[in-house]
Parts: sequence; structure tokens; C-alpha cells
Amino acid sequence: MRAEGRRKKEEGRGKRKERFFFFSLPSSLFPLNSKGSVLIMTVWILLMLSIFSLSVSHRASQELIFGRWVRDQVTTRVLAKAGIERALLELQLDKFLTFDAFNESWGSNEEAFKEIRLQQGTFTVSCDQPLIEAEEDTEKKEIKTEDPETEDSKASELKAVELEKAETKRYGLCDEAARININFADEEILTNLLLASVKKIVALDATKIAQSIIDWRDADDAAQQAGAESSFYGFLPTPYKARNASFESVEELLMIRGVTREIYNQIKNDVTVYTDGKVNFNTASQTALQALGLSPDLAKRLVEFRKGTDGILGNEDDPAFQMVEGITPALSAGSAFSGEDFAQITHAVGKQMVGVKSQVFRIQSIGRLNRSGQDIQTRVTCVTKRNGMVLYWHEGYE
Repeated sequence: MRAEGRRKKEEGRGKRKERFFFFSLPSSLFPLNSKGSVLIMTVWILLMLSIFSLSVSHRASQELIFGRWVRDQVTTRVLAKAGIERALLELQLDKFLTFDAFNESWGSNEEAFKEIRLQQGTFTVSCDQPLIEAEEDTEKKEIKTEDPETEDSKASELKAVELEKAETKRYGLCDEAARININFADEEILTNLLLASVKKIVALDATKIAQSIIDWRDADDAAQQAGAESSFYGFLPTPYKARNASFESVEELLMIRGVTREIYNQIKNDVTVYTDGKVNFNTASQTALQALGLSPDLAKRLVEFRKGTDGILGNEDDPAFQMVEGITPALSAGSAFSGEDFAQITHAVGKQMVGVKSQVFRIQSIGRLNRSGQDIQTRVTCVTKRNGMVLYWHEGYE
């Protein structure tokens, strides 16, 4: 009896051991009395450990990749900020105290702003305005030659030259005073701006938007004849009130009646909210000049005049207006401007919206790294006063 009891007790212990190992697998797989059971159990353990190690390795690899990405993003951001610091330094070195033009060191300076290397990366500070503008009808130009092959060759060569010109950037800062300040522009200037920059817009719609802009920023709730106040915006599906104060950002234009995303995209690069309202006649774009009341032809000729004899913006031969009162006399020295032209310029100057000096600048800096042929970059855009006070900061592409 005692022997029988001991036998049953030993069998029970064996079953408990079998249940303990490998999730209670049946004893037929790992018979304890089999000589190969130890080998099978070892293989099984090694398999489980291999799966576990692969999982840990994969996770560690992902974390390593993410860590490298964070490192590169931080590095390119620091490089871009270095470009901004260099731009602010050039502003401090500005030697002309009474006027600002693109041929100064802050305006066009490849040595200071083009792909400047710092350790493993570079920074570039540039403005979207090209040094030489390509002809819009390059593809429509006809080149007449007797040899068809020569004709094709010259056409391709001309197109390549024009494309090269179009891709030429100006390495330097952007003058914020080259834009129209929507907090100061009157109805005439705003209407001209819309007609000059928005494709296929009619004068009536431009006037409605211009008056709505003025209604948004003025202090009262009385709408102009074609404008819009809180009484209009309050009945929209998502109602809101007019600010009745100055615009705080250009993006606020999207809340104005009639301003669609398409219209906004066409005018956003010609407007600002950061200046004192005066447009720098030395740097104003053709669109801004048209907004001030100049005809498209006169605005274009004035932009060309500012490029000097070589037709390239930012060179030493570029003429600069050193005072507002000297604009007309400086233009009178040449024969490219007529009495009607001077009448338009006098009208623009008379609106007290023209200047020749700037206090606010836009800096667009790109920090760049190259990792195994992969281009990694971060773009930082800021609007700053000459003294370094930052008015706007954005990281990434707008």
C-alpha cells in the first residue's frame, strides 16, 4: 500500500512539472523519460529568445532612426537661425542712413548669404525676387533661320538662357516696406492692388473687397456702401464679428467677405501689417507700384530703371532714390519718362504713402544638411525690425 502511494505521488509530481514547462504542453511532446527531451526543450527556448531579440532589435532600430531624424532637424534649424543672425549683422553694418536699396550689403550679397558652410551643413538667405526677370512669352518667340536644325538649336539655347535668368535668386533680405500695408492703404490703393495682382477680377468685386477690408479695421460698425461689417459676418454658417481694429496678420484677410483662398494666394506676397505704411520706392514691386497709382507700363519701366545699365538688380550701378523729394529730379535726368509719367508719380507721392527708407525686413533662411545623398533642410522665416525685434516667426514653408 505504501509503495503504491509513493508511486502515485511521484506520478503527480511529474504531471505538475509537465504543466509548469511550456504552457502545459502534453507530455507526449516532451516526455521526461526521453533522452531527446532536453535537446527539444533547449531548441524551443532558443527559438523564443531569438524572436524576443529580433523584436527588441527592430524597436531599437526604429528609435535610432527617429533619434537621427531629430538630430538632423535640430541641426538644420540651428543652421537656419545662424543665417538669420548673419542677416541681422548685415543690417547693423548698413552704411546708408537715409535710404535703403537692393544694392546694399543686406540686399544682394552672395558672399554673405549663399550656401555658407558651418561644420557639416550650410545656410542660405534669399528673397524670392529674381535678379533678372524672364520674358513671359519666351516659348512664343520666333527665331527665323534657313536651317531648321539651327533654328531648333537656337530656340533651345534661348529658352535655356531665359530659364537660367528666371531661376536666378537674389541672395539677401526682403524689404517689408516693398509691400502694401493693409492697415494704412485707402480704398483706391487697395482696389488698384487687387486689380494688379488678382487674375480676372473685375473692378466692382475689387471695390467690394477693398471697402470690406476698411470696414474690418475701422472702429465703427457702419458698413460702407459695398463693404461688410459684423452685421454680415454674424449671419454666416460659422458667425463671427469684424475686428474693428487693425489687422494683426495677413492671414486675417481670409475672413474678409469676397477674399477666397485663390485671391489670398495671389495677393499675400504683396501685402503686410508690420510697416509704418510707407512703401519704399527703391524696392517696391511692380504690383505695389501699380497699387500706388502707376500704370502697368510705368511701373514696369520704373522697375527696369532701378536695375541700372546692366539690367541686373543689386549691382553698384543701380540708381537709388535718396529722398522722396528727389524721385522726380532723378527720373528727369533720363529720357524714358514723360510728363504723364511724372503726373502719376506726383499723385502717388502726394498720398503720403511713399518713402525711401525701411525699418522692417523679412528674412528667409534655409539650413541644409546632406546625409548619404539625402537633402535635409529647415526653413525659418521671420519679420524683424532693424534693431532685431522679431515681429513674426515661422518655421517651415508658408
